[in-house]
Amino acid sequence: MSLTLIAATTLLILQGCSSVQGSAGPGPGEAAAYQSELSTSRAAQSAKAGAELCGESTKAMVVMLRGYNAFIAGLNAKQSYDKIGDLGDRARAALIAGTDMVRPKQTAEVPDDLAGVVASFVASSGALGDVIGRRQTAGLNAASTTWTDDRRSVLDVCRTYLPAPPATSAVQTPTSSSPSDPNRQTPSAPSPTPTR
Repeated sequence: MSLTLIAATTLLILQGCSSVQGSAGPGPGEAAAYQSELSTSRAAQSAKAGAELCGESTKAMVVMLRGYNAFIAGLNAKQSYDKIGDLGDRARAALIAGTDMVRPKQTAEVPDDLAGVVASFVASSGALGDVIGRRQTAGLNAASTTWTDDRRSVLDVCRTYLPAPPATSAVQTPTSSSPSDPNRQTPSAPSPTPTR
């Protein structure tokens, strides 16, 4: 009896295992849909990383420019590092602080076009800081020009990753009068105002 029971159980198990239907792969269109979702997700992640890097880069530029512009104004006025106090040290510190703000946002998700220009900007910021730190005047113009060009390149590329600023108008919108509203005024062409 027990041998018959074991044989019957084994036969039922084998029949159950052999009756699996379907395939181990994805159904038609499922792989393409998955790849499309994955591609869209990567693109969104890349765009987000680009926007974050651009946002941080522009904030860093403000920090850098404040220190650098004060240094240049002082150096142009006095023509000597010895006569400008700590403006050189402050400019160098601002350049270092700015690059420290940018570096954490330089991730693998950042689009290649942006990653390249930001890497150049960070490198030229360091090079400019080194020239200032060594109190050099001979290499200052070349380092400054490279840094300025790299900064502008970052801003140019970032235009595609940052939202456009809201549109504003310097001209006040005229109102019109209507028979139903006696308080409204008739539209008129704006009169030209001189610029200064």
